[in-house]
Amino acid sequence: MMPLQANFRYIAMLLWQKELRRFISLVTITSQGDNDKSFELYRLSLLRAKCCELISLHQNRKDDPINAFLCGLFSPLEAILDCPMPLLLSEISLPDEVKQALLENSGKYARYLMLATEYEKQNWLSVNALITELKITEQQMIHIVLDATLWADEMLQIGQMDEKKGRTLSPR
Repeated sequence: MMPLQANFRYIAMLLWQKELRRFISLVTITSQGDNDKSFELYRLSLLRAKCCELISLHQNRKDDPINAFLCGLFSPLEAILDCPMPLLLSEISLPDEVKQALLENSGKYARYLMLATEYEKQNWLSVNALITELKITEQQMIHIVLDATLWADEMLQIGQMDEKKGRTLSPR
């Protein structure tokens, strides 16, 4: 039998996956039609989220990979919703360190997000400086981005399949 703490962690992971599936399903619905911009922004959101999470996990510190994930997930929210980030974050309950990264570009999660965004921009000088600072090799960073890309695409495919099966709007 699993210890009580392990059971709670397992339950929390299941809930997290359920909420993520809802987010992805919502993304799929709102990005239907000719709104390619929305779809790409949602994809970018998922890609950054997974990149930040994997960078955090690579650090082997007590950083919370869920907070790193949230930082990446919400980073393009301003562009997605056409609303200023300070106003958006005043309406969302997020840890202070995540808000600090998103609003002030400071703190440990800001470094992870900066690495992900500089990689997107192919700003190799900044990428090299950040991977050196974070003690990540070029090869490891390539794997992080590849894993994040595959994961984001897979999540979007799952969301599209759920939407086609009519599961998207069903209460859970």
